[in-house]
Amino acid sequence: MGAMILVDVLLVAVTLLHLFVCASIVTPVDSPLKKPLVKATYKASVLLFDRKPLQVFALGTSAAIFIMLALTFSSHDLAMRTRCVAAFFTLISAPVLMKTGHMLTALGPTKAMELEQEVMNEDILNWSPPSLEVMNKMLVPYYCLFKYDVVGLERVPKYPCFYVMNHSLYGLEMPAFIHLLYLEKGIFVRGLADHFHWMGPHGPLLRQFGAVDGSRPNVDLLMANKQNVLVYPGGGQEIMKPKSAMKYELMWKERLGFARMAIKNRYPIMPCACVGNEDMLDIIFDLPMNFLKGSVSITSLPVAAPNSLQKIYFWFGEPISTEEYGGDADNTDFAREVRDKAKAAIEKGIQELQARQAADPDRFLMARIAKDIRKAQEQAGGVLKSLLGSMKAD
Repeated sequence: MGAMILVDVLLVAVTLLHLFVCASIVTPVDSPLKKPLVKATYKASVLLFDRKPLQVFALGTSAAIFIMLALTFSSHDLAMRTRCVAAFFTLISAPVLMKTGHMLTALGPTKAMELEQEVMNEDILNWSPPSLEVMNKMLVPYYCLFKYDVVGLERVPKYPCFYVMNHSLYGLEMPAFIHLLYLEKGIFVRGLADHFHWMGPHGPLLRQFGAVDGSRPNVDLLMANKQNVLVYPGGGQEIMKPKSAMKYELMWKERLGFARMAIKNRYPIMPCACVGNEDMLDIIFDLPMNFLKGSVSITSLPVAAPNSLQKIYFWFGEPISTEEYGGDADNTDFAREVRDKAKAAIEKGIQELQARQAADPDRFLMARIAKDIRKAQEQAGGVLKSLLGSMKAD
């Protein structure tokens, strides 16, 4: 009995170690978890995997356990069979993970991260957008609820731009915005996602649609290759804005990063605005998120309920040139000036859209449905009258 407990403890410990090493390997390089995982794996590799006697002992112990359990596999004891399977997994995975650990200790965590980043850069540049046909089909359910209206689409230039936009509550406007530009202008913008997105399971989905981690090296890479880039300077703060915040309030604080990147790469800024999303969601209360402080910048999680489903309105302004700043991204006055220009343009666009929204008779989904029903009734009535008329004539 005591021997079986020792076997179980050993198998659990080795399996957990293997799972930890696997997690450090499969975690994307743009995840905030990658660096601490790689450093921890490096320390474990130096301690365990790169010492020959310990490797021999580990493999020998695993083989001994497997042989011992294999002899009992013919028994009808389910627990013994489970131990045998676990030991077999440990035995076949140990050499692979030891080799990985040896490579990590030889390279060091910094060099290993750099090599993985190079691979990620190749993936970013070789990415191609999904076909328009696929996107059209994917968004059919979305457009059953949300229609969009657009102003200023003719101002969108053919040359690459840095699209800067306000983020609405929960970010429900994003699919329509990306699809709109793709459909009408053949432009697929590469979104810059906040770091915390790459910690969750939705990170790979974002990557499939061209999003990248919003780091400065990634922005440089995209702009050097003349990509259209989309940024929300308000980031998670605007997606998760608290109940106390005003609708469509720009929560940029003193952020200058996007302005510095536009100046550095001499990229024109395309100011964009969105209205509608926050009028159809009512924040009931906020969940405190202060316990996450340090890992993410969000202080609350708004719990919202649908109020009145309605159109989403988009506005495109005039491109803002950054050529006159001569690539001097370190000049804070220049960066602040560019930031303020973009902010003023977007705030003006929000006001224009709110006026357009207030005057739109087809703003609300239920009003449009009622209108369609009345129209169908009128058409059915006209058809019925003509049929009755033809019957009387006969």
